[in-house]
Amino acid sequence: MQVWGVALYITPKLGMAPYDSLAFVIERVSKQKIPFPIARITTDISCVVIGFSFGAIVGVATVIFAFFTGPLVQFFRTRVAEPLLKEKNTLHVKPVPANKVRL
Repeated sequence: MQVWGVALYITPKLGMAPYDSLAFVIERVSKQKIPFPIARITTDISCVVIGFSFGAIVGVATVIFAFFTGPLVQFFRTRVAEPLLKEKNTLHVKPVPANKVRL
């Protein structure tokens, strides 16, 4: 569920947490030579290693999330979030500018 939620708020560019944006920065700086899933796995594993070095407890779920969050976010972006966004854009609804709204 967590990765589905991340995909849903990242795809329409509603903003993202600094931690989530790090993988996108790596992808952009490498000019797409490092794809998002690999960049996300790298950042997740780096954080696990840093946490472990400071005495954090690393369990099985932590390792599973570190290896699968990036690929699953990418999967849900391409299979769920992007099709939903494309479907919504076919309605051609124009938002009303904030200064034109009368209360």
